[in-house]
Amino acid sequence: LKEFVAAHGAAQDLSREEARAVPAAPSTAPLPPAVARLLPEPHELWSPPAAVRNVLKLLESAGTPADAVAREIEKDAALGPLFLKVVNAAYSWSGGRTGSVKLAVVKFGYPVVRPLVSTAALVARLARRLEGLDLRDFWGHSLRTAHAAFLLARTTRVGRPDECFIAGLLHDVGRLVQHRLFPDPMKEVAGAMAGGASRDDAEDAVFGVRHAEIGACVCERWAFPAPVSQAARHHHAALE
Repeated sequence: LKEFVAAHGAAQDLSREEARAVPAAPSTAPLPPAVARLLPEPHELWSPPAAVRNVLKLLESAGTPADAVAREIEKDAALGPLFLKVVNAAYSWSGGRTGSVKLAVVKFGYPVVRPLVSTAALVARLARRLEGLDLRDFWGHSLRTAHAAFLLARTTRVGRPDECFIAGLLHDVGRLVQHRLFPDPMKEVAGAMAGGASRDDAEDAVFGVRHAEIGACVCERWAFPAPVSQAARHHHAALE
């Protein structure tokens, strides 16, 4: 990775503080045609629930009291515990777990907390029991990828470790969408793969679009940082 950056340059020129100062905005660009045919707008998938939007609005201002942010996160019975799970997974390397939403908000700061809240909300929306998908295996793979990305970013100082963790965690989120909304077509994909087809070819044949593109569109609509949607879109692409 160091050699690649030395040859091609860093992904962005913004300093860490400048990057933190600019929160991502939801994408308003039209969906790619293949995605729009599969999941036309309006669709609940394309925006966070109202409770999460309220939290994200509070986090836009550095002057919002941490108590108010924590209370808003804890209003949703599912969001609070999942937010803490994501925080503790992301920062397990630091040796300390937190059971307090407010402490996490204060410790990591609003720019870091925003995408962590969105991650927890997206997981809550998609990752219930899904036919044909072993969630333990899925999240095991996602967490290993996330920690590898985090450690690479921290060691090489290429990119922000917190963004890279989320990018790793959500790189396969398009698969969750497929299994959550289209369980029967996913049986066709599984059958094609059992017959020797690659996942990409099977998804092209059944859906006309791959999970990588679906996941990237979700991340853009939910205003995740650009590196998160880019990782989702390109994680099956050739190195070039």
